[in-house]
Amino acid sequence: QTAEVRLTPAVATQHLGEALRADSIPVSRVEPRDGYLQTPWFDAATGRPTERLPLGPDVVRVRGWVNPGRYGHSDLRVEVAYRALLDPSLPERELERPVPPDHPVRMRVQAALDTLARRFGD
Repeated sequence: QTAEVRLTPAVATQHLGEALRADSIPVSRVEPRDGYLQTPWFDAATGRPTERLPLGPDVVRVRGWVNPGRYGHSDLRVEVAYRALLDPSLPERELERPVPPDHPVRMRVQAALDTLARRFGD
């Protein structure tokens, strides 16, 4: 999921984190200088971080990247991932898959991106 805003990457990263938190997505790490944010693994139904084994689309993680775009703009890219299987022979990140388009967290992320694009876009 992507959006373009008329903000510097650092400011856009802050706004992205705030927009996701406002929609009950538990952003735990925001790095404005690096244009990066992420959540812990959390329960998709409650929005609360979980200690459950992150397996299946009911436990997800959100990551976002903000990169410089055309002059005076930033490109926002956000993924909502889940772990499809457990395989100790592979790095954990390789086990992650994107949630389906109709997943409730993905739809909330898209709504947050749409709000930012309307507020700060051209």
